[in-house]
Amino acid sequence: MSAHTILVWVAFPFFLLSLGISFWSIRTHIKQYQQPRFQRLISRILIMIPIFATVAWVSLLFYNAGRYIFIFRDCYQAFVVATFFLLTEEYLGGVDQILDFFSKKEPIPQRKILCIERKPINLAADPRRSFMKVKRGVLQFAVAMPVIGLLTLVLDIFSILEPYDWSPSNAYLYLNIAQVIIVIVSMLSMHKLLNYLEDEIKLLGTDARIGAKFWCVKVTIFATFLQSIVISLIFFLAGANPEDVTPSTIQNFLLAIEYSIMAAIQMRFFPAREFLVEHGARLTSKQALRDILWPTDFMQETKRTFTSSNHSDVIDGVAPAETSEYIVSPTMSFEETSDRAPLLQSAEPAYGGTATSSPVATGDSHE
Repeated sequence: MSAHTILVWVAFPFFLLSLGISFWSIRTHIKQYQQPRFQRLISRILIMIPIFATVAWVSLLFYNAGRYIFIFRDCYQAFVVATFFLLTEEYLGGVDQILDFFSKKEPIPQRKILCIERKPINLAADPRRSFMKVKRGVLQFAVAMPVIGLLTLVLDIFSILEPYDWSPSNAYLYLNIAQVIIVIVSMLSMHKLLNYLEDEIKLLGTDARIGAKFWCVKVTIFATFLQSIVISLIFFLAGANPEDVTPSTIQNFLLAIEYSIMAAIQMRFFPAREFLVEHGARLTSKQALRDILWPTDFMQETKRTFTSSNHSDVIDGVAPAETSEYIVSPTMSFEETSDRAPLLQSAEPAYGGTATSSPVATGDSHE
């Protein structure tokens, strides 16, 4: 039995475990689908692990197929990054509420770089421009990564690109440099938003755990991406050229195992009970699935982000997440029809209790 075959079947139970945990997590949200504007986004994030794990194991099993199906992983990870940003917006009360936070912020001092003083960041000077700069920094990942993935696929099909060859004469080097830059810009932009609104996020209470949720997404997408680069670089620098076990084989084997762990972590930090409203109405499973799988809100938001100069079309109109036909419906709970008030509350958790508005959205003080 070859080393490749052994890796395939050692990874198989971990692959099944990641699917089982993820589908169970998604099922709990569908069965308790009471807060669509939050749960549609979280469910889309949870779908990430089944897709990624399937791509990893199929690529491990069929190496040649893996060279072509990776494009599905690249497209969906771009979708997840944008989805998490929209989820953060919802937790904080929407774009208009975030701009209100920015307008009241004192100038934020910046650290010195090589003993050079840098000007403080003044978000209040132009809240819309500051917010759009951060948002575009995050969402450029959603646009650029699928394009690079498609370009890599085309170059590979026409034998213009040699995978895992880091020599300057090969396009593989430059495509990976571009991907690293895109990943770093997106990650730093998301960190900026969380740092800018650190005080407001704390007011959401421990139920939100936005920082922990971000780490789940960051480890699943960004860390595994960097892992693949490190593995391919080790093979290239070592001059290794094995026929049976390639850098892709090692990477997909590790991912198949890692995704089972990540699925369990996501189940911990994206629980359905966080959105449970006592005696609240809920959608049917069929309606919930339709709401989750139909990404109209994502497409509208991406279009607004890169075509609007100041995001006034979102502020003055209807927010993208509210375009769903299920947002204002006789089957919805009171929280679903309120004006973009976040679900999470300041005092009692929503576990088995009635959800109330967050002090961040209402402006209530904790002092």
